[in-house]
Amino acid sequence: MSDTRIVDDVTASQLRKLPLVLDRTFWVQQLASPHWSLLVRSPREFGGHAERIDLLFTGVKALKLRIALPSLSVRRPTGEERACILAELGDNTALSGGLHLYIVEDSLSTGYVVAHRLSVSTDLHEGNVPSLLWSRLVGESPSAPQGTIYDID
Repeated sequence: MSDTRIVDDVTASQLRKLPLVLDRTFWVQQLASPHWSLLVRSPREFGGHAERIDLLFTGVKALKLRIALPSLSVRRPTGEERACILAELGDNTALSGGLHLYIVEDSLSTGYVVAHRLSVSTDLHEGNVPSLLWSRLVGESPSAPQGTIYDID
């Protein structure tokens, strides 16, 4: 697929790497035990966007995150942020075994997610129709397979 495909005001190439900066509303859609997964969603309905965007963190070990995010930025931590979060977690092994620390910011706060993997998907669905990411995670065939998955880590 060409990197020139536009997802609202974000190119597909911007969804493939960090930092990920999206000026649209997101919220925690689901925190579930299959693979300790966190699904953060920005629906099409809010703001009249062309596509829905889902972020799926898998292998989640820890998180500190607002439920509603008026905008979203996901990036790697600075050295100081990393040290503070590890101290907060009280676990020097919190980032062992392939775990990554993601800083999740919005216009109101800064939080984090410690997880094995981050993937992003875009699709044309509205409402609570499972995304390609969620279907892939739970091993189900999606009801309507249109969409694209971007694996960041």
